[in-house]
Amino acid sequence: MACTRLTAMAAFVVLALAACARGGPAPATPGAPAQSAAPGAGAQPAGAPAGWDQLVEDARKEGEVIVWGAPGAEARRAEKEAFERAYTGIRVTLFQAPSSSERDSRFLQEFQAGVAKLDVLVSGSGGANARLKPAGTLQDVRPFLMLPEVLDPSSWRDGKLTWVDKDEQQYMLQGDIQVTPNLAANESVSLAEIQSWEDLLNPRWKGQIVMLDPRKSGNGFPLGLFLYYTPELGPEFTRRLYSEMDVTFSQEDRQNLEWTASGRNLILLRPDEGELALALGAGAKLQVVPVLKAQGKLVDSSGGSHGILFLPNLNPLPHPNAARLYVNWFYSRAGQQAMVDNVGRASRRVDVDNSKLPEFARPRPDVEYMNLNHYTEPGVTQAMRDDVSKWYAR
Repeated sequence: MACTRLTAMAAFVVLALAACARGGPAPATPGAPAQSAAPGAGAQPAGAPAGWDQLVEDARKEGEVIVWGAPGAEARRAEKEAFERAYTGIRVTLFQAPSSSERDSRFLQEFQAGVAKLDVLVSGSGGANARLKPAGTLQDVRPFLMLPEVLDPSSWRDGKLTWVDKDEQQYMLQGDIQVTPNLAANESVSLAEIQSWEDLLNPRWKGQIVMLDPRKSGNGFPLGLFLYYTPELGPEFTRRLYSEMDVTFSQEDRQNLEWTASGRNLILLRPDEGELALALGAGAKLQVVPVLKAQGKLVDSSGGSHGILFLPNLNPLPHPNAARLYVNWFYSRAGQQAMVDNVGRASRRVDVDNSKLPEFARPRPDVEYMNLNHYTEPGVTQAMRDDVSKWYAR
């Protein structure tokens, strides 16, 4: 669920498209260096509880917090630089693995060997929920939460705190909400003919659809889960799509967009939002459909990774006070705004400004979203992968 940097030019082009524009303020450039600190940075949070000042003082004495986070310069600005501006004197020692799976593998090996030294892990919760949590390598984050603005359900979308571990509700609090366009189409395609997922089963689109492999990481995987598990579509629709429509699985986001723009394929399912905006900014002749219907209603999936934090089950943590401060900052309005402004990912907090994100990157009130972070248990994901392998015609 990686997010590529969006350019301002690309974002404006996207919003100008008749296929997906619905009005709204002009977008800024997610991923660009922030010109000023996030709202509230460097100041005491509103309603800070008793003991907050002492926590900040103790964290400054420790002087460091070790964070294992997402790759990329955008994540570095959100996870390291924004916090260091907010709390001067505390250095964020940031380790960025090439992927969340590599990060999780390294952490698991170090934890089992008794040499793990880190305070916080950020991003990529699917593997953590499926591998790290069952191995007992995570600890309850709830005792670390102390800011009223974080704990108050009214601060969050749907009036509740949303947990990746929906049964335990203690290890991975979800701060972000990722929504991705359902498809991009070649300029020759009449979008009036593609208003629903069921329309993709029309024989005229046979051999014309490309997507990332749903059995592997990337945007194809959450799309595969959505199609397989949403009640409006499910295994029968998934079977027909993969077995009847001669879909091409390709693992290159940019290549898939190039193929679609050139007419080699006519329809690209679940394009990467960053690559899409860059392609449009470069003049690619593509149309965008943000959301398709299923059984007559607007349904879609959402995910999250950049706004999810979890704690290693180390007692004590290397920097327990700085870690606690970081956790509360991360889920505060200031921390979530830093994520939005730098990574370009919408926040689940209702008091954070998502309006400068491209239109297709903002959740819509008229769409029913299925939270894919609740479908990351090993048996759940493997069932989808096994059936896709059985049905895929190529």
